[in-house]
Amino acid sequence: MGTEFIPPLDEGSLLFMPVTLPDVSNSEIKRILQVQDRIIKSFPEVDNVLEKPAEPIARPTIPR
Repeated sequence: MGTEFIPPLDEGSLLFMPVTLPDVSNSEIKRILQVQDRIIKSFPEVDNVLEKPAEPIARPTIPR
């Protein structure tokens, strides 16, 4: 079913896949992921964090 990588989840695991708007630059996405990772890692219950940038959400097309 698809070719996306999703790590196996054990009890207590959390999968968080944020999305961005299409006009956000790659450098800004990288900065946002680093900030999110730092915040998530600040919780003592968190053992590790893996990141995978999600595909940007598509803007709806408006028929003319």
